[in-house]
Amino acid sequence: MFIFMPLAPIILFVYNRPLHTAQTLEALRKNDLADQSLLYIFADGLKNNATENQRIDFEEVRKIIYSKKWTKEVQIRESEQNKGLAKSIIEGVTEIVQKHGKIIVLEDDLTTAKGFLTYMNQALETYKNEDLVYQISAYTYPANYENIQTETFFLKNVCSWGWATWAEKWQIFEPDAQKLMDQFTNQQKIDDFNLKYYYSFELLKMQAAGTINSWAVRFHASVFLKGGLVLFPKKTLIQNIGFDSSGENCAPDDFYSSSPQTDFVKVEKISIKLSKKANLALQNCFQKRYKPTIFQRIINKLGRIITSVLPIFLILFLVNLACAQDKKIGRPVPKYNLFPLEFAIGNHSVSLPFYRIFRLPIHPAITFGTEYSWWRNSNQHVFSPIRLGIFYNRYNASGVYLATGIGYRYTMDLGLFVDGSLEVGYLHYFRPFATMTFKDGLYESGYDFGKPSVILPFTISIGYDFSNLTEYYWSIFLRYKWFLQTPYNDYFGSDFLPQAIISVGARYQPDWLGRNTKCPAKSKTVSNPFKFSKTKKAKQGDLKGKD
Repeated sequence: MFIFMPLAPIILFVYNRPLHTAQTLEALRKNDLADQSLLYIFADGLKNNATENQRIDFEEVRKIIYSKKWTKEVQIRESEQNKGLAKSIIEGVTEIVQKHGKIIVLEDDLTTAKGFLTYMNQALETYKNEDLVYQISAYTYPANYENIQTETFFLKNVCSWGWATWAEKWQIFEPDAQKLMDQFTNQQKIDDFNLKYYYSFELLKMQAAGTINSWAVRFHASVFLKGGLVLFPKKTLIQNIGFDSSGENCAPDDFYSSSPQTDFVKVEKISIKLSKKANLALQNCFQKRYKPTIFQRIINKLGRIITSVLPIFLILFLVNLACAQDKKIGRPVPKYNLFPLEFAIGNHSVSLPFYRIFRLPIHPAITFGTEYSWWRNSNQHVFSPIRLGIFYNRYNASGVYLATGIGYRYTMDLGLFVDGSLEVGYLHYFRPFATMTFKDGLYESGYDFGKPSVILPFTISIGYDFSNLTEYYWSIFLRYKWFLQTPYNDYFGSDFLPQAIISVGARYQPDWLGRNTKCPAKSKTVSNPFKFSKTKKAKQGDLKGKD
């Protein structure tokens, strides 16, 4: 075997996942060039609010990294403070790549094939003088590459699962997401960045807004805007074991683990240009995975319509509020506004506001609610919503929440209405996987009691009030709820997680006080102002006869 001297150093980032760290290190130790390589292990510090189980896992990781000589030389850097993954990678890669000129990067949930180090070092040597090549990836996406004749090809996509680069190429990394966003001057550039169907630009927006903390999307944008290329193997040399329900940000997902695997990839220098076949294959792969269905597009369109008409209703609110008075003729107004009941069912997602409002797969959400009425006339209603909800998201976290706030509803005489509310609430969320506890040298499944957090929701709804058509006070609605959760997970993302729920539901006003539950316009027990009574008609007939 041809050996390149010096070999690129390896840098591994770990925190508190002992089982994954052990598997990652064992796989790396079995690599052909491991006994000739230098390994840096960067161990992040423990969070101040870490639980006892997290502390145990954290300490166990420290034991594992010191337990063996994983490569020819191992240097361990232990941080006293918790930096989070993004900051750890940016600082660690910058330090080591400037020292050695090139670097191979791993995280604690990536197992490598036997020929991983050989492929990486060969590729780093082969393309070290090519200005357009910015990264080497050992992972490949699960697209159909059967029409590609070579064992490697170039794409524009930066990959964060087992990668390598050079010092001069890492220097173009731009940490300011807003500066990167400002360079996306047209939709075509955004579509190319997203491969039409992925959401890279959305992640960049979230980074700029401070709702996530991702080094990868910033490096991806930095390379893309330079016109850079990334070398990918036709078959993957990396397996991400974090999708086995054990990672804080990962849950079971066969999509990314379905790439064809191999132990060795032959590196031969190929033409330095984007592989159109591979790019199209990856685009088709993302289309199947992320393209909205017709139903999703309809829901998203409705969401944009709601957003566009909301200012109009706010203007109507201000105008009507100035001269508000109950109408003698018009929509019936309940004489009691005491805690109506509402029920809604919908879909939960992680999203910025009004972006891809309905997303697959379905993550069910159910809401039970009521309202406290502060003021009301025939068209306007100021109220405080009280909503208890539950959602299940197998890719992030599930939770139970209780929220309240202040809301306003404007109802037209025809029965159509729009409303909105600003709320604050409590969310108790649960990770979608079993909690592991360390006991007597073994890991056992434990119970996840969940974590507390605060949510800041706003909601808008459109619907129809059937009071004009039926004898009872009830209505149906389509509601969009968006909220920020804090804290969420400052190690893998940030302190904030943006989430959305799109739902349909119904609201009904029971007769809690034993009064008549029927609308005045339809009830047989309440006089209708639009009709004369029989007595009045008789008197009119008598008067006509006398004439």
